[in-house]
Amino acid sequence: NFGTHLNTAFTGAVRAELAAREGVDPRRYLGAGREAVTEAVAALLRLLAPAGR
Repeated sequence: NFGTHLNTAFTGAVRAELAAREGVDPRRYLGAGREAVTEAVAALLRLLAPAGR
């Protein structure tokens, strides 16, 4: 399920960012989550894209 995969990527990145920092700055942890989802979507698109495109 794509939604679960993206949710897991987002949540994992947010948790890692919150564990690594003392302050809680939503720009940092949401940015990390957004970047993780971007990478996951790019990987899924490469996997699903027809060869040669």
